[in-house]
Amino acid sequence: KQIGLAARLWANDHKDVLPEDFLSMTNELSTPKILFCPADTHRQRSSTWAEFTAQNLSYELISPGVEDKYPDVVFTRCPIHHSVLLTDGSAHHLGPSDRIVDVDGRKKISRGTPEATKAKAAP
Repeated sequence: KQIGLAARLWANDHKDVLPEDFLSMTNELSTPKILFCPADTHRQRSSTWAEFTAQNLSYELISPGVEDKYPDVVFTRCPIHHSVLLTDGSAHHLGPSDRIVDVDGRKKISRGTPEATKAKAAP
């Protein structure tokens, strides 16, 4: 949620377009620790922006540079917890049958039952 708030604050100063990368939001994020998932055991947390690299980043930026006028677009994703942050700032957990899909060039959540997912995948 803190990443979403920072991205929306950044967009307010940049023609309502969310940032292209996480480093663009250093003024809006108080610390790079926010970009590290506590459950991430494969990365080392950086405590200062000077130490921060892509190797310290737990989250994936799914829709860089998207306009914030699309509230249901997935902006970031935590690959560990299968949670996503939408451009409206809301956080959602993806269930086993939920997917991020491309709809008209924008990444959105597709929710479905396992049966519906199998039916769609069938030839």
